[in-house]
Amino acid sequence: MVWAIRICPTRARLISVPFDPTRRFGETVLHDGVPKGQRILESGTFPVFEEMAVFEPSDVGTLSVLVTGETPGDIRALQQAFASRRLGVEILRSRVDLCACCSRAGIRQEVKEFAGEQMLYLGAPEDVARHLLHSWAAQRPEARSWANLHLARTAEG
Repeated sequence: MVWAIRICPTRARLISVPFDPTRRFGETVLHDGVPKGQRILESGTFPVFEEMAVFEPSDVGTLSVLVTGETPGDIRALQQAFASRRLGVEILRSRVDLCACCSRAGIRQEVKEFAGEQMLYLGAPEDVARHLLHSWAAQRPEARSWANLHLARTAEG
């Protein structure tokens, strides 16, 4: 499952970093235009669409990084730093796999808080990601750190 913003009745831009290594943050996809289900979060209800094809690929590669944040607020601050630049962050432990039947239902999803050591996928250019990670860690060096920023494995490599 990925999160996207509809840009017309049948196209949407991915705003989450897909866990699938063949996909990328920022792709524009075609969808069928008819909701097949919904996700219910604290912030509202969101329609689920069936993707048909990639309309426009993204040139933003998926990066992987190991971060440590002492508190959930530390991890949230990093997510907010990337979101403020309209870039993507996904915590690998946040992944939820649903069967096709459940994916088409009205699923209530909890917003989880994470702290400690976390593996993240980032949808960002490497130089920008490196800058944001440095800035984030420098704000609380006793509680925040990061290591091993690299291009995540893709289907090609």
